[in-house]
Amino acid sequence: FQTVETAQNDIVSVGSVLQVDGGFSYDAWAYKLSSRGTVLWAKRYMPSGYNSGNFNSIVALPDGGFLVSGLFSYQKRRFPDNQIETIYSLTMIGKLDAYGNLVWMKMLVPYRTYFSTVNSLTLTSNGDIVGTLDVFGTNFSGRLFFRMDQEANVKWCTQQKVGNIKTGSVTFKERRNGQLLVSGWAYKSSLDNPLINAQGFYLMSLNPDNGRTVWSQSYFFTTKPQAGFLSTASVPFISEMDNDDIALFSSYSDTESFILPPYTRKGLMLTTFPGGMFRKAVGFENGKPGCSVADVKRLAGDKHLLLLNHSDMPLLAEIDKEGTI
Repeated sequence: FQTVETAQNDIVSVGSVLQVDGGFSYDAWAYKLSSRGTVLWAKRYMPSGYNSGNFNSIVALPDGGFLVSGLFSYQKRRFPDNQIETIYSLTMIGKLDAYGNLVWMKMLVPYRTYFSTVNSLTLTSNGDIVGTLDVFGTNFSGRLFFRMDQEANVKWCTQQKVGNIKTGSVTFKERRNGQLLVSGWAYKSSLDNPLINAQGFYLMSLNPDNGRTVWSQSYFFTTKPQAGFLSTASVPFISEMDNDDIALFSSYSDTESFILPPYTRKGLMLTTFPGGMFRKAVGFENGKPGCSVADVKRLAGDKHLLLLNHSDMPLLAEIDKEGTI
């Protein structure tokens, strides 16, 4: 689900792995690779009272350990149709040491009437963690933004929206002024097209002290969708330029030919002014079958190095501040 790089250039990834004798259940899983790809450790995790789970996100801590978020549940096969049924679930935050040993685990949403996931964790400059909690339940459904310390003590938690649009795939970026940028794909629906009426991306700025919205913007393709599938991908990287402009990097396919991610066919660099007002959008591809943006690294002089997926091979590309390759 997610990968981080340590100060020693090692790689730690988290996700889930099928239980050998469980049949239908998964263990949360984490593993560490050296910079040369050697497996340093790989471990499974399951709290008492649960039989299936996964880790969704991970962030590296200054002490060499890691904070992980996960979802664990108790499942059983239902009689007489033999379908898998979730009896209850738990959203958690856990601390791993540098060797993958579980130090502690804390519950965030243990209610049986809610299904929730923590889909993003980001370390801020003062050592706090910001993240998102998506909750789906009978009495409340929505996305919550939160800030907590490294012991998972929550400092604030707010629900913020970008107008009436649907948002997803959260990426955080801490600005030089301390404000928190949040971005991802977005779409609109209407009565005549209940699935997707417009598609694009959103960008919002949060006050780091209380999580309240400073400003929010959305950017949609001018071509009206011809079908119901989403053809925009997540925003893997947000960059702050030397002049305080903002750049979002993502991928998309033509709005008239809908292909679900990760099969988007064009890379995208969308730049805004410091307050989020639209400035410019540049799409780029590498012939057929096209490419999509996997990761981005900011270089000096507002240049960026892009790792691109191109069919069965990866590509590297360097672009300037205007998006020219």
